[in-house]
Formats: sequence, structure tokens, C-alpha cells
Amino acid sequence: MAVNEAHAGSDEAALAARAAWLYYVEDLTQAEVAKRLGLAPLKAHRIIAYATRAGLVRVFVDGSISGCMELESGLRERFGLQYCRVVPSADLEVALPLRAVGRAAAGFLTRLLDLSEHKVIGVGHGRTLAAMVSEMPTHPAPAGVRFISLLGSLPHVMAANPYDVIYRLADKTSADADVMPVPFLANTAEDRTVLLRQDGVAETLRAAATATLFLVGIGEVGGRAFLPASSAIVAREVAALQQAGAVGETLGFYFDQDGRLLDTPLHDKVIALPPEALRGRHTVGVVGGSGKAPAILSILRSGLLTGLITDEATARSLVASPTHRANSRGPDMQPTFKKPTRKSAKKSALAAVTALCTTLAAAGAGLLGGTAAFAATDVSNVKVAFLMPDEGSTRYEEHDRPGFVAEMKKLCPSCEVLYQNADADASRQQQQFNSVISQGAKAIVIDPVDSTAAASLVKQAQSQGIKIIAYDRPIPSAKADYYVSFNNEQIGKSIAQSLIKHLKATNVPTSNVGLLEINGSPTDAAAGLIKKGVHEGLAGSGYKTLAEYDTPEWQPSKAQQWASGQVTRFSKKIVGVVAANDGTAGGAIAAFKAAGMDPVPPVTGNDATIAGLQLIIAGDQYNTIVKPSEIVAAAAANIAIQLLKGEMPKSNTTLFGTPTQLFVPALVTAGNLKSEIIDKEVAGKPIETAAVLCTGRYATGCSKIGITP
Repeated sequence: MAVNEAHAGSDEAALAARAAWLYYVEDLTQAEVAKRLGLAPLKAHRIIAYATRAGLVRVFVDGSISGCMELESGLRERFGLQYCRVVPSADLEVALPLRAVGRAAAGFLTRLLDLSEHKVIGVGHGRTLAAMVSEMPTHPAPAGVRFISLLGSLPHVMAANPYDVIYRLADKTSADADVMPVPFLANTAEDRTVLLRQDGVAETLRAAATATLFLVGIGEVGGRAFLPASSAIVAREVAALQQAGAVGETLGFYFDQDGRLLDTPLHDKVIALPPEALRGRHTVGVVGGSGKAPAILSILRSGLLTGLITDEATARSLVASPTHRANSRGPDMQPTFKKPTRKSAKKSALAAVTALCTTLAAAGAGLLGGTAAFAATDVSNVKVAFLMPDEGSTRYEEHDRPGFVAEMKKLCPSCEVLYQNADADASRQQQQFNSVISQGAKAIVIDPVDSTAAASLVKQAQSQGIKIIAYDRPIPSAKADYYVSFNNEQIGKSIAQSLIKHLKATNVPTSNVGLLEINGSPTDAAAGLIKKGVHEGLAGSGYKTLAEYDTPEWQPSKAQQWASGQVTRFSKKIVGVVAANDGTAGGAIAAFKAAGMDPVPPVTGNDATIAGLQLIIAGDQYNTIVKPSEIVAAAAANIAIQLLKGEMPKSNTTLFGTPTQLFVPALVTAGNLKSEIIDKEVAGKPIETAAVLCTGRYATGCSKIGITP
């Protein structure tokens, strides 16, 4: 019987995990769990309770409290943050809310891993980062992800030691991990110089400098500060720091209340990635505790952070704090979040539409009817909302938002952009939608989390005379005022046809073999268009589709899990995979590699993420699609202004009864990656640089396709 099989060779923890899965995931009642496992009802109740106490169950609550959302908006606006998450404070955890903030950070990191956009992730130190790792579920990362400690080891073994944090992250994600095999503080400046010359240390620091995401803690100077408590620094050093005006610390470096890095002898002994290496990258502070507000303000004012995860009480203290002092460098708004100018910075292209825009948007030339700019007085002081679907994906913060804001500033300097991001939560997007309406938005550009659910939002806004522009993803069941996007159907057709052409060119037979098709999210109408295009591209090719899958929420881990099952089922009959984006492509590739298939069958992709481009360089992925989001963002801004002026923008097609403007993207393979990604420029800068793509094991692949690292 299945009941006996459930017990066979199973200890109490394994049985508890199975019972918890049935109860929490499969939504069985406790009586049904007892029946399924052959347990007495009381035993089932006790073992489920044991699973919760033993930490086998992790609960993530994706809902949000309006007060926390207001605090997030306030912090983003005041400090120029790209990402902010405020979690409700529990009364018992106000002083040091480790678990609450740790859970939020764990959810944030887990979602980023699923998006597969960050291959190298730098991690700092601190109790809250340690709590983040404790709260993370076991969650395999996509192939090639690497965690790197940003500083040396602390003197005493503890859960917050960088070594321990990194190793536990690696254990929970099955990712690679690198640490610095030296102490955090050298005895003298001379000793530090000697240690930095060691190959292992220098190599780790160089690797850390290539990270595209940094997770850092923030410390105080005195009191319960982490570094003194860990004996990393002693009382006399603390006193000297306080006398010098130190208020906040990150990565062992101290800053004053205005965010200026102090010139202190202690820094000459610190072995860590220098703070300036964080500037211009995605750097998220993970910190909580209302008593830490001055320290957090110090680091926020330094301009190093692009994101913050904290608790409600701390956020209230930050928002209520006085604005930047009159004799300091300027207002609290950080001036440093313009895209970095260093060639090594990740995807630094801004909103200006230049030669690349002309190339990609040729089909849409003149669609705006020559009205490229408007006098600000025509629509002065109007509020326009820009609502994006996902905080985890870097494209919205790096490309879409800056592109939209920059174009709006050109078209209407006095207009105000209300930006919100739903973090893949349809309910949260509805709250944000209602919020911007209450703030007086006259036009809303929305990239819907759930295309079906967004229909009611369209009707709600239009009943109040508010213009709605569907962005990137269409809203089929409601007629928006306009839809603007890259041509998703053409994307699907292009990647499929490119794969078929490659298979035939390499003489892959059509008999007794076939393809896997991994589509996007079933709630995303754009994914449906890509899927339609894929079917068109495969039609008449002679290659059979062995199996097809719609990936919930585009999650690479779910694509990998499905692909693993198909590898077991079809094995070498699989001669190619049509994956709808680079994340799902990465999941499929990881499944093949885990099964020992070498070489991996050719796999398509879309979005030209760093991870996807590197997989092409490595020979694991066959193609992707490059579609600079600044193009559609600028178009959306023009469309919004025209609609507000009572004009109807010209369109080049109609989709779902909605006037539509579609732009044509470019296909990228190893054969043209250099010309399309490295050599082609937007605003005088490449779409991506060799310095970012050709790191580590990808250097050899770059050389093979003519890219010099």
C-alpha cells in the first residue's frame, strides 16, 4: 500500500515534511493528510505542528499593508531608490527585527534567482543578512550563479560571519561560493598590503568587482553595533571613530552623518571591496531596527544604495528624520542614480534614442506624426503614472523607468511621473493603480502582472476619464486607449525560425526526434503572442513538438523542473528547445547539464540578458532577442502626452481592438553578438560591454567569436 511506502525508511523529519507538503501545498485537510499517510488524525495534527516548529515550513506573505506602501514610496522619492521594501514591524521585534526583514530579503533574493539575471552576487556581513539566509528555503539557483563574500572573515565563528553566510547560501542554492581566505582586519596597514598581494585574495576581489548585485548590511558605531560585538574592532577604535564623526558603516568602512567616507587609520587595515566599487551597481541594504536610523541615513546619503529592505518602524524613523543639513552636500535625493559612465557598469544605456533606436524602430518611423516634442504649457503639471510588473527584473529599473522619465522630462518638464512596481503581485498592482488615481494621475502606462485581471483596471480608469496605455503586455479583454510594445508575435516566430534554420544547416534529421517548447506565463498575454509566433515559426518545419509547457510567472526554476522530466522521458530524441525568454532557456540548459547531456541541444531565448548572452558565448544557448526598452518607454511617453492633448497617435496595427504601435527587435546569435551587442551603441554607449560579458570562464568563448575582453 502507498501508506506503508510512505513510512518505509522514513524518519520523523521526513514524514513531517511530507505531511506539511500535503497540508500547505496540496491544500489537504488534516484528516485527508492522516488518511493519505495512514496516520491517526491526532498524529497528523502533531506531526504538521512539528514540521512548523522544526523550520521545515517557510511562509512568505506577498500581500502588503497600505502604510508600508506609503513608506516605500516616500523612501524611494526622498533618496532616489530604485527598489524599496518595508515589512510590518512586530512589537517584540522593533529593536532588531531580524526575522521579518530577513524573510523579506530571502523572498527578494529568491525571486531574483528565478529571474536568472544576476550571475555574480556580492554579499556583505551582518546579523540581518545572516537572518536572510536562515529564512531562505532550499532553492536551487540557475546554472552559473556565484556568491562572493565582499570582505574577509571576522575573528570569531558566528552565524553572521561572512564565511558562514556565503557557505550557507551556497548550500541552500547549490551555487558556487567564493570567500576571502584572510581576516577582515589586518593587524597593520603594512600587513594588509601583503595580504592583498596574495593570489587568492586579489582574485576574489577582482571577481567581487564584477558582481551585478550587492547585498550589504549597515552598522552603527557604538552600542550594539555588530563589528564591536564580534570583536572585529575594540573600544578605543570605536571611540576614535565616534570622535571623527562616524555614524554609519558598511563593509567595514565608516561614513559621517552627511554620507561622506571618513579618512581614518582603521580603513587602512580593512580587507574588503572598496565602497566606490558599489557605486552605479545594484546595491541593496538589508537592515532593520529603529535605533539604526541615523546609520542607515548616513549610508543612504552616501549615494551607494539603489535599494533598501527594512522594517516599518525603521522606515518611519527615516521618513520623519530632518532633511539634509543646509551646510552639507545637498538634498537627500541622491544624484548618483544616473546610469554609470564606467565601461564595466552593467547595462548603462539611458533613454536617448539614437542610431540603435533608428535601426530597430525603422518600421515605426514617423508613427508619432512628427510630434516629437510639445510645449510644457500644453499639459503643464499633469501627473502620469508608470506602473511596472516586477521589481526583481533589472530591466524596469535600468531601462524602462529611466527611458520613460527622461522622455517625459523632454516633452513636459513640469509634468510629474508617478512610478510604482508590483513585484509580480496582481493584488499589489491593483493597490498601486488605485493609489495613483487618488494622487490625480491623468494618464496611466501599465505593464500588467495579470493581463486578464487588468481589464477591470482599464474600465475603472476610463470611467473617470483617465487615459490607459498598455505597455509591453497587452490587455486583450478590455480596450485600452493605446498599446505599445516590441512585436511579441514576431519575437516568437524569429527565435523558432532561427532554430529550425540552424537544425537544417547542421543536417539534424526530422524523423524520430523532436523539440521541446517552453512558453512564458499563462497569465501574460504577451507570452501568448510569443507562443503564437513560435507555433507559426515551427509550422511546416518537419520537426515534431515532443512536449509543450506554459511556465508559471516565467520562473526559471519551474522551467528547469519541467525540462528535467522531459529529458528523462525523451532523452536524446530532443534535438532543440524553443524557450520564450533567457530565464526559461537557462532553466532548460541547467536541466540538460544536470542529466549529463553534452553537448546541450540548441536552445532559444529572448531579452538579451547578461546571463543569456553569456550562455550564447559559452555555446550553451543558440539565440536571443535584443530589444532596448528605452525605445518603447520613450514611445509610451510620447503617446501619453498626445492622448492628454486630445490627439490620437498614429498606429501601425490594431491588436485586441486597441490602436497599437509595435517595434521590431533584433535576433542575436554567436555570429552577430559582437555587432549587435558590443559594437552597436545607444547614446554613445554599447548595449553591453566585453568587460561585463567576458569574465571568468566566458573569456575563452568571447575570443572564439571575436570579442576582446
